Amino acid sequence: MLLDLKKIRTNIDWTDLWQNAIKENIESLKQTTLADQDIINAIIKKHPNYVYKIGCQYNVQMSTKTLSKNCYRENKNNVKVVHWNSPAKYNIKIRDAHYFRNLYQSYVNFDGNLLREKLHTCSQNEALTNKINYSDLCVSFRSAQNIKLRTHLYYMDYSYNNIDDFDVTLVLQLSMDRLQFLERLVNHWEGPLSAAIYLSDCDVTKLESFTRDWSDTLSSRKNIGYHLVFKHDSVHYPVNYLRNVALENVNTPYVFLMDVDFVPMAGLYQHLRDAIRLINPYPQKKCLVVPAFETQRYRASVPRDKAALLARLAARHGAGDVAPFRTREWPRGHRATNYTRWMTATAPYEVEWESDYEPYLVVHRSVPKYDTRFSGFGWNKVSHSVELRATGHRALVLPAAFLVHTPHAPSPDITAFRADPHYRVCLALLKQEFMDDLSRKYNMTLGGPSKLDSVYLGQAKSLLLNQAKELP
Repeated sequence: MLLDLKKIRTNIDWTDLWQNAIKENIESLKQTTLADQDIINAIIKKHPNYVYKIGCQYNVQMSTKTLSKNCYRENKNNVKVVHWNSPAKYNIKIRDAHYFRNLYQSYVNFDGNLLREKLHTCSQNEALTNKINYSDLCVSFRSAQNIKLRTHLYYMDYSYNNIDDFDVTLVLQLSMDRLQFLERLVNHWEGPLSAAIYLSDCDVTKLESFTRDWSDTLSSRKNIGYHLVFKHDSVHYPVNYLRNVALENVNTPYVFLMDVDFVPMAGLYQHLRDAIRLINPYPQKKCLVVPAFETQRYRASVPRDKAALLARLAARHGAGDVAPFRTREWPRGHRATNYTRWMTATAPYEVEWESDYEPYLVVHRSVPKYDTRFSGFGWNKVSHSVELRATGHRALVLPAAFLVHTPHAPSPDITAFRADPHYRVCLALLKQEFMDDLSRKYNMTLGGPSKLDSVYLGQAKSLLLNQAKELP
C-alpha cells in the first residue's frame, strides 16, 4: 500500500479520520482481526476519493479462489507484483504457477550486493569522496576497515526479556560452514545468544531450512538473535566486523565473548550469572576469564564439571583427550590464564594482560568494540584484549568455569596466513599501526613489536622501497 504522506499531513486531519473510523465500526465489527489494515479499509470505504487506483497487475493473487489470470490474461510480462505471502504458494496449482515459481527462485538467489552498485553509467562524472591508495601493498586488508556490509538484524523471531542486572548474553560470529557447531553449542547454553552469521543471499534459505526444519534444538529456541551479514567479495573474512554486529545487539547488561567452535561446560549460563552477582565486575572494570581447553577427538564428550575435567587432564598422557587450549601451537594465547594455578583454585584470581593474551571473557556490554582493521586470521581477539588493558580493565579468572574447543578443518584465512608471506607482512604492519593509534588514543606507552614482527616490518619496508623505485 502506498500512502501519499504529503496529502495526509497537509489536507487531512489524520488523527480524527482514523479515530472516527474506529468509532463508527467498532460496534458492528467488535475487533480488528487485521489490526491497522482494518482501520485503513474502514477509512477507504467511507472516503473512496482518497484512493488512487492502480491496475490489478500490481497485486496478482496466487490463489485458486481468485481470477488473477483475468488480470494479465496471456501476457505474463505485464505482472508487476505477485502476492506471495505464504510458503504454501510455492506448491499451489494454478495456471502459470511454474512461471511464478521461477521468478520466486530468481529473487531468492539474487545477489543483493548488486543493488548497491551502479548498473548504468551516469551522464556526469561524480567527484570521488574516498580515494584508496592502490599502491598500498596491504590495500585488501585496509579496505575491510571502512566497508559497510549489508546486514539484516534479528532475521528469525526473537523474544527475550532481560531477567536482572546479572544477566548475560553469549556473543559470537560464524560462517555457514560452522552452522552445526552453533546447534551443538546451543545444547549446552540455555541463556540468550547473539549470533552474527556471514553468508550469501543464496545461503538464507539454507539457514532457514536448517534452523526451522532440521534442528529441533534451534527451532524451539526464541532467545537466539540471528543477525545476517551478507558477503562482499572484496574483503577478507570480516571477523571483527561480525563480532561488533553481535555485540551491539544484546539486551542484557553483560556479554560472554566466545567463538562458535567451543562447547561450554554444563550449566555455564547460570554459573556466570552467579559469578557476576558475586563479583559485580562492572564498577571495578573487571573482565571474567573463562579458561579454554581443547580435545583432538571429533566425538569426545565435554566434561560436565571441573572434577570431571581434572580427571581427563590427569589421564591425558595415557588415554586422556583434554588439554589446555593451544599449548603447543600458540602457548602465548592463553598462558596468562595460569592453568597450573587454576587446577587447584577455589576462588577467582587476577592475572596480567600478557603479550598476545586472548582469553574468552565475560564483561559489561559497554566494552570497547573490536577493531575492524583486523580481518581474516591474526590478532583479531588480541587487539581487543590490548585495548581492554589500555582502558584499565582487569582480568579475573573464574576457578570453576571452562570451555572445550573441538577440532575442525582450518579456515581459508589461516591457510593463507601460513602459506603467504605477504599476508604475514601486512598483519605485522596493521599490528604496529594499531599499537601506535592506541598509544595516541589513550596517551600511554605500549610494548613494541615482537622479534618476528620486527622481521616482517623490515620486509614490509623493503617492499615499499622497491615499490617506490618502480614509480615514474
